[in-house]
Amino acid sequence: MVWYDVPGSGTPKVSDWQYFNDMGLYIFDCIIVLTDNRILESDLAILRACERFRNIEAFIVRSKSDQYINNMVCEKMPQGFDLRGPDMDAKTRSLERANLPRKKAYIVCVDAILAAVSNSRSPKAIDEADLLNDVEEFVWKRLQSGC
Repeated sequence: MVWYDVPGSGTPKVSDWQYFNDMGLYIFDCIIVLTDNRILESDLAILRACERFRNIEAFIVRSKSDQYINNMVCEKMPQGFDLRGPDMDAKTRSLERANLPRKKAYIVCVDAILAAVSNSRSPKAIDEADLLNDVEEFVWKRLQSGC
């Protein structure tokens, strides 16, 4: 298993579809789309391209979750705040509006990922072990199918 980090997409000089081709993302078996706050149009373009290729699995990962959770705890939520309210739905429905199939989004933080990779535990852990297990499971299935 080899991991690559490629520069961000969606710059004014490089369109989203061109980024996917120019970076050669079509050669990978799977792509992890990493976001820290919300899914951007450039993220959706990468997910759309993965869907078109049909042989590229995409994983959606929300990073800096520990920071986000800490910010939520420190801020006072208004009385009656509903996580299922219309404001939250608008932010979470990007994939549906882009006509992409539902995908699991993994919520992670760097400390917990590093702990999971080294087979130790982190009190900050949320989805880190699930992400690593799901990626590993995908890789093994791909290897067994001969692709």
